Amino acid sequence: MSLFSDQENVDIKEFIIKSVERTGGVVDEMGDDLLGAILPPEIAANVASNSFLILALSHSAAESVPDAVPAVIGTPIMDALIGFAYGIGTTSMSAIYLDNIRKKGLKEEAERVLTYSQCRLRANESAPVTVRESHYAIFHFRVAFVSYEKRERMETVAVSLDTNVVNNFVVKALRSLPIEPIHISPDEAGFDSKRLKVAYEVAQKELSQRAKKESTAYLSTISRRFQLEANRLSDYYDQTERELRRRLDKEADQKKRESILSKQQAVKQEKARKLAELGEKYRLRPKAALTSIQIIRQPKSYFDVYVDKGKQTRTVTLIYDSLLTRLEPPICDRCRLEMTRIFVTGLNEHLCVSCNADLGIRQDNSL
Repeated sequence: MSLFSDQENVDIKEFIIKSVERTGGVVDEMGDDLLGAILPPEIAANVASNSFLILALSHSAAESVPDAVPAVIGTPIMDALIGFAYGIGTTSMSAIYLDNIRKKGLKEEAERVLTYSQCRLRANESAPVTVRESHYAIFHFRVAFVSYEKRERMETVAVSLDTNVVNNFVVKALRSLPIEPIHISPDEAGFDSKRLKVAYEVAQKELSQRAKKESTAYLSTISRRFQLEANRLSDYYDQTERELRRRLDKEADQKKRESILSKQQAVKQEKARKLAELGEKYRLRPKAALTSIQIIRQPKSYFDVYVDKGKQTRTVTLIYDSLLTRLEPPICDRCRLEMTRIFVTGLNEHLCVSCNADLGIRQDNSL
């Protein structure tokens, strides 16, 4: 799926914003026909020597800012952006190739990283370590916090398509990973779209949790600013009302008194309206939009271990990531989150600390 089809009619500004943001960059409007753009490396390498550019969408805008780069049809940067946009998609595929993939000492690595309570971990000697392709979906979101000012940025969430767990280690390492583009779309590669849909739901939840934390911190700043302006506004109208009351107390003429009373009512109504407008101005409105998805495939080591508890035995498949030199912890059977300390129940469920504690509380309450 390309960013723009031949039938779409988009203006230059919209085209630039979509082209840059759907590949992980950031664009901000700086005035009439001026855009500030932080280009992602894959665009910057092709169209500019600097990742930050001021783009002028008209000749007059280019003349007003000497450092601005003209971005109109026919200019080199527009030609490069058009070629780049049609060469990629809103969903693209990349691959990580590794020369050295660890296959030895993985059971010992599992014993070092994982703690099984009252269980024994032993290797499955009959099942050799295998190297298989693992996949991540990298979701790029444009996030905005709109209030009396607008804060906007790009947020990246990586989700394993094998476990449907957010992998923040990959997000942190994205800029330095040896990623190579695959010049076919996920559809052409026969990629399962259902897996991507589930991963997208996981990414949305992760993004919502991040936004909630930032909103809480931002709200304290907003509240202070709002309170200052609300107090200033209230003081102004309260002073006006006090002045009208003084005039009313001294006025004997009935018609003039009625006029003052009318003005008092108008002042109260205007104060309420202004405070409501101020509340709307300072209301926090978080927004998020998905701009692009990158599917990355990477070879990883898969190996089986046995977990013994009494007469119960369960085979667990573990994954080792040679790129990040990290054993990927198994997933809790209930909350579906990674865990390094594992509790095995009588039903042979493998639970994390929190879920095991919750199970114990519920069992005590049922007695």
